[in-house]
Amino acid sequence: MSKVTFGFIVGGDDSYYQNLMRACESLERVKQPHEVLIIDMDDRLDIDDPNVKIVKSKAKQLENDDDRNYFWCNHMVNEITSEDLKMGPLELFIRASHGNNFKIYIAKKGDEIPSSFGDTEYVDENFQEWQLTNMRAINSRITEDFGVTIKEVSDPSKSFMFVYASNSNQFSVNGDKPPENYLTDGPIYNAFTMIMGHSEWYRLDGDRAQRAKTGDELSQEEKDDWTKIYLHEMGHALGLEHPWDKGDGDWATDNSNEISPTDSVMEYSARDSAGNIYTWYSEVDVKALEEIWGKADEIPPILLLTPYTKLADRDSGGNPRAEVFLAEGEDTSVSINLSYADVEENLDQRDENNNSIYRLQGSTGKFTVQHPDTGEDTYIGFSEIIFTDRTVEINVPNSAAEYPNDNGQITTGLKIDPYLKYSLSTSLDDSKNTLKAHTKDILSGTLNFNDGDNIIILDGQAKTYRGLKGDDTYFVSQLLPEKGKVSITDTEGTNTIQIPSNTYIDKTLFTKNAARLTLENGREITISKADSFTYNVGGNKVDGTPGQDLTFSEFAKTFGINDVLNLSSSENGIYSDMYII
Repeated sequence: MSKVTFGFIVGGDDSYYQNLMRACESLERVKQPHEVLIIDMDDRLDIDDPNVKIVKSKAKQLENDDDRNYFWCNHMVNEITSEDLKMGPLELFIRASHGNNFKIYIAKKGDEIPSSFGDTEYVDENFQEWQLTNMRAINSRITEDFGVTIKEVSDPSKSFMFVYASNSNQFSVNGDKPPENYLTDGPIYNAFTMIMGHSEWYRLDGDRAQRAKTGDELSQEEKDDWTKIYLHEMGHALGLEHPWDKGDGDWATDNSNEISPTDSVMEYSARDSAGNIYTWYSEVDVKALEEIWGKADEIPPILLLTPYTKLADRDSGGNPRAEVFLAEGEDTSVSINLSYADVEENLDQRDENNNSIYRLQGSTGKFTVQHPDTGEDTYIGFSEIIFTDRTVEINVPNSAAEYPNDNGQITTGLKIDPYLKYSLSTSLDDSKNTLKAHTKDILSGTLNFNDGDNIIILDGQAKTYRGLKGDDTYFVSQLLPEKGKVSITDTEGTNTIQIPSNTYIDKTLFTKNAARLTLENGREITISKADSFTYNVGGNKVDGTPGQDLTFSEFAKTFGINDVLNLSSSENGIYSDMYII
């Protein structure tokens, strides 16, 4: 809380406005930092004072016995901060499943709605052209302003979020998969559905049985109101929560009716200071999104997240709060301030979206507890889960690779490291050496090595480097001459491309089985059969620096290319002009 907010809701006859002005005058004597928030129900006020904020919105009206003639004073209200709007580590980690490429499918009437629960359902109507235009304009601006690309795909099975129109009053972003799905390797598809319904005014005569009004039959304000809701729901998809959501342990307001002096699109009825419907995110919304995704052309901070939270970060009651907790050190048990009997008794309960309210899972090494108020927790690696009425013993696998997924199959391992296994930086690491060109010119021809395990340093002694048999390591660095162009060809053995720290990557180009790296000052390296190489990043065989091994897919993903093995053409990496650190 940065200051005291004195709030007033006024409307009705002049006496209420006279009382308001007298109250504001008295507040001039308050020495503590403060501001005045006024909900002007009759659109009558025009006060030129930087400490006075006027909201002209009937949507903020509070219900009371006097209806509109209500006087509210000296109420302490928290300002909404970016931390209040950002979801917890798990929710953000889920959204990083595809790197910074956020794939959506905009559904058509008759499409099957992906769901794990209940009977099969189908989309009951199409979006109108004005809706599609406004949705795509928002998606484009998100791509332009933040470090995330909203990519519309034609195959719903390859989308991260399924977006569809509905003849209902539902507006929401829903996920129907338990967290375990997101703790294993690989991108996640059909993680979320976005439902975009509408109010009755959208239909002729306010009757849902009638046809929808066309864009020409709707007012601009009506269309803006619907579009603002899409902006709100995309905020959820990108990792923003309501300022009253408490699942991650922080919040600004207790409920949706509480009025904050800070404007956020993530409030239901928020309007800007002029009383207009939001057409873009507010200042605090933008700050939160930049803290999640970064600005355009930056490495998104979300890609550096791990989904795991320390036990000490749980709420004070020890209850679940929609996070994942990994046992560390000597941790063998965890206490949960819930009754096992109560949870077990309600295992079959479901919420309005047909999602399980309570769930216990203990046979796979992962123990999940779902609570209707604070969300779902997953505990991994704990041998004992201590409830208030009993202790549950868990069979913990010997290694992460032994954890089965939801189908009982063995996974390739839990994602226990940051999404990016090394980092890119706009500046050098002064603690590491920076290599410079070994020669001024590149010699022509092919340099063939023998059948042994060779360390092959690309230094300009040939235009083509060929390792032949053996497990070879190709050292790619600034040792190459400026503007030099070379290629690597090696189809035998288990081979590695090693790129040391402080190597400047100007740009990258990928196909499903080849790559081109352009280093500082036009140094260009083309790698044939790139999908067969391991990529050691930040390492140096000469001085013993181990570096980090990446697959071709992981290497491409780091530069913003997801699902590289299924590319149908060449694609430039999104991130460029960066040093490997």
